[in-house]
Amino acid sequence: MAAPASWLLPASAELCSGCAWERDNHATTSGKDMYRSGLYRYLGPVRKAAGEGCWVCGLILAAVERFWTPEDPEFMAGPGEFRVRYHAERFTIHGQRGHPILQIYSAEGQPQVYRFPRAAELPSQASSAGTCKFVKGCLDECVRNHTTCRSASQGLDEKWPKRILEIDPARSQVRLVDFGESMDQRYTALSYCWGLGEPSLQATTTTLPALKDGVSTGALPRTIQDVVRFSLRIGSNLIWIDSLCIIQNDPADWDEESCKMSTVYRHALLTIVASSAASCNEGFLERERDASVLLREVQLGDRWTEVRARKVLQSGHHRPYRYNSSPEDRRLEPVDTRGWTLQERLLSPRSVVLTAGEAQWACGAAQACECGQAPSEVTTPQTSTSGDEWFRILVDYTTRNLTKDTDRLIALAGVSKVMARSLPGKFSAGVWVTPEPTSLTMRGLLWHRIVEIMRPSYSPRKYLAPSWSWASIAGEVTHVEAATVASCSHLSWILEVDITTGTADPFGRVAFGFMRMKGTLLRATMRWSPSPQWKASAATLTFPGGIYCHVDVPLERVQMPDGGFTVQRRVALNMEDSDNLFSVLEFPETDVYVLPMISYGTDSGTRWIEALVLGRSPTLPGYQRLGTTSFRSRAAESVQANVAEEFCIF
Repeated sequence: MAAPASWLLPASAELCSGCAWERDNHATTSGKDMYRSGLYRYLGPVRKAAGEGCWVCGLILAAVERFWTPEDPEFMAGPGEFRVRYHAERFTIHGQRGHPILQIYSAEGQPQVYRFPRAAELPSQASSAGTCKFVKGCLDECVRNHTTCRSASQGLDEKWPKRILEIDPARSQVRLVDFGESMDQRYTALSYCWGLGEPSLQATTTTLPALKDGVSTGALPRTIQDVVRFSLRIGSNLIWIDSLCIIQNDPADWDEESCKMSTVYRHALLTIVASSAASCNEGFLERERDASVLLREVQLGDRWTEVRARKVLQSGHHRPYRYNSSPEDRRLEPVDTRGWTLQERLLSPRSVVLTAGEAQWACGAAQACECGQAPSEVTTPQTSTSGDEWFRILVDYTTRNLTKDTDRLIALAGVSKVMARSLPGKFSAGVWVTPEPTSLTMRGLLWHRIVEIMRPSYSPRKYLAPSWSWASIAGEVTHVEAATVASCSHLSWILEVDITTGTADPFGRVAFGFMRMKGTLLRATMRWSPSPQWKASAATLTFPGGIYCHVDVPLERVQMPDGGFTVQRRVALNMEDSDNLFSVLEFPETDVYVLPMISYGTDSGTRWIEALVLGRSPTLPGYQRLGTTSFRSRAAESVQANVAEEFCIF
């Protein structure tokens, strides 16, 4: 029988033993303790308790049945198991992967019922007056009172962009004008996804005269139309948009203007992030947000409370993403998958992220959102000499997509420029190289790709960076933490690094580079066996026994000019091509070299070595990186005496 639409709730209202115990024994928590209170529940007993009169189980059951289906992978964690958590800000129901899926709450402005905290309703669209009021309130507060945000743009040798768009609402036009320093902190900037196709209108040598004369806002791609409207509503008639402010078919202009990203975003009044739009033609302002549902109206004495349920927002700064999580757990919105947008977000002193569910505010002093729930931590570039922040950013960055592989260093150049103020050493093709061995440099060289099924790494046809740099491959990477431990000893030394950049920007595209090193090259042999499941371990080293090589990309055996054989990276067209190569490539034992980089001790007293695996270059007088490996230190001593030599890695 259907539950009543409203209940009169006396003080003695019936609860099952579980709900009564939670009411009486768990103190309401918040902050870092907010997730400690929780109770595992099974669907069958909840349904049974609801049938026996427990009104809280009745509401839980109503919420679950309203939003979930048994086929939903988040729904089942065992035989109908889910978790209910109680804390100061939310009453949530969690699914299989531990993420909060549903929220039950008391309507704002009404008495709180049971452990259901009060929560505000969300506007139905990003174009609503409520969303605009929220953003303007956050912006006004930040501009007036946040001194750290006002000073965030200081300290760099700024190179101003050439152009910016001026919005003329009276004529419903935008016009490309020359940028002036008086515009500092007065304009907005857009962070968005272009999508698979080209924007319907962009700045080219052909369209530039028309853009300078003024074009109708109706001629702009839909997402850009929306951001123009939004910029006007929060009080700015100036906006910087890459596709319209950089001449896209002029390589010289593109190279000159793209390296000014750190200035553009650090000096913007506000960065507007069109988070939910997958392309520039999609738009975001008019999209309907998920609505809450009324579960029951509950009468408490002479007052009534609506008990409602809604899906928990899991995008933007509510995203339950961890760097080592699986792709399906990352819950990314379109803008979170694009490489360029990471630095746009990190460099901005203020940003509003317009997700599919709400508007979220972030600045150097505060975070806020329309739903009112506590945000998770957001990474921003910090002043640090350890490099921890840099490596965290790299993990996030390398999970993202770039339309052009050659943008791998350029799309992070603004962040690199900011980090150069605090990190020691010289930026060299994505690695911070210090004169003496440091954990920062060794950790930068001891990267390895993350083993993934969804996004296999590959070596593109076009040159990206020297093989010792993470930027030389397309794919997700992480870095060896052992380089930071107190017992770490350095076993190799960098004598010289030479980088030829493709532009005037030292943080941008690389044309060629090498590293001259001194260390002990240990001879080994490598054998490749097809391994579609364990792609990182497809190559085995004999050294002196069998150990695995964590390969960077698919490898191949090639003949040297002297008649011998070596191993080199196999070029792939794309990720799909690389994925296939892992499964079919095979070659017999071939000579390679192991270069010990660091050694470190464990709690058990064993010392381990982290090393690079190198192959002789078939075209240059030196070596190419193939991957990494680790082994107990005594294994190296049993191969040959530790005789250091000088060599180059290209």
